[in-house]
Amino acid sequence: MGQLKPRGLGTINAGEKGHAVTPRPVPNASGTTAEPAVRFHGLDAVRGYTIIVVVFYHVFYVFNSSGVVSSLPYGYGVHWLDVVPSFVYPWLMLVMFTVAGVSARFSLTRRTAGQFLRERVLKLLIPLVGSMTLLNWAIPLVQAQYADIFAGYGDVALPVRLFFYWLSGYGVLWFLAELFVCSIILVAVRKLDRADRLYAFAGRWPLWVLIGLAVPIWVSSMILNVPVLVMFRFGIYPLGMLIGYFVLANPAVIERLRQAAPWLVSAAALLGVAYAWVFFGHNWIADDVLQNPLTNAYAWMAVLAWIGGATRWSNRPNRFSIWWQTRSFPIYIAHYAFIVVGCWWLIHGFGAPMPISYLLLAIFVTVTTVVFIEITMRVPGLRLVLYGITVKKTPSLKTIAETP
Repeated sequence: MGQLKPRGLGTINAGEKGHAVTPRPVPNASGTTAEPAVRFHGLDAVRGYTIIVVVFYHVFYVFNSSGVVSSLPYGYGVHWLDVVPSFVYPWLMLVMFTVAGVSARFSLTRRTAGQFLRERVLKLLIPLVGSMTLLNWAIPLVQAQYADIFAGYGDVALPVRLFFYWLSGYGVLWFLAELFVCSIILVAVRKLDRADRLYAFAGRWPLWVLIGLAVPIWVSSMILNVPVLVMFRFGIYPLGMLIGYFVLANPAVIERLRQAAPWLVSAAALLGVAYAWVFFGHNWIADDVLQNPLTNAYAWMAVLAWIGGATRWSNRPNRFSIWWQTRSFPIYIAHYAFIVVGCWWLIHGFGAPMPISYLLLAIFVTVTTVVFIEITMRVPGLRLVLYGITVKKTPSLKTIAETP
């Protein structure tokens, strides 16, 4: 089966199936390390699979009839299909922020805090502003067909109208803004533990302690939530990223989750069924749902199941995973504008029956988004402004395996 050295300072060798997880050395006083690091491919798998779920979540979300505000008027969709977005929402973004924390640990072994934050500006803030300007203008244009956000305010100057239309086109890009804030918080908090004692201590935590982190996750779900803009949750998401950095990035923890993956997946599925049974038909972004202990137990178990499962079953790169690794972030950025436009076309232009619209929209957004990013990623200026990408070349299997 292989061996596990204490405190995450050795190599986990999972045998012949390629499930090796190589730990990152603790950063030195300058915040970097000269020691080599091997990529955790399961981390790429979690990111890639989660973004696939995000895209199809939004297909169901825009048609929902459970009272969740979307880019279409309330009540358009098939009610029983709301179980799909409701089922994935509790853990979907928590997985992304937690994995971002794990990734930050690996990134900061090769970068100083200043280099890390400058890179965050390139990869988060530039795509945020660039995509709102060049791509997401389609979202407020479609929304304006349903309601005028300036109704009742009389004549509004054109520059003011354009600014608010631009601002309302953030769509899914809120994630980039909050992730940047969380990155600043992470860089500040890690200074409190320069010797990485918590990281080393976490390597000795048994599985029940890792599962028990659902309690602080639940508590954090009740604080620092932004009114109206309910997607911004400055309690639970920063905590998820910090746990990813200080706890789940430890190779001993990763191995523990890998070994327990079948049980974690089963437990997450059972909690998910219980959650869906209790809250089906409810507004799944309402406080009474998101702050419920069952919701947060399910969400955290799903996070552990994703990381454990990816390490156990998807920790080897292949040609598709390499392609998806370079495309998943651009697809995340671009997909929602095509969903909104596709909804408008299907309902008002094509007149498709609602049950068929789900399938047609999924096909439409998949094709148009992939074609769009394949074109724009080949244009140097556009791939920088839209996606924060400075090079076009897709890395090889060998390069991926050796890149931290």
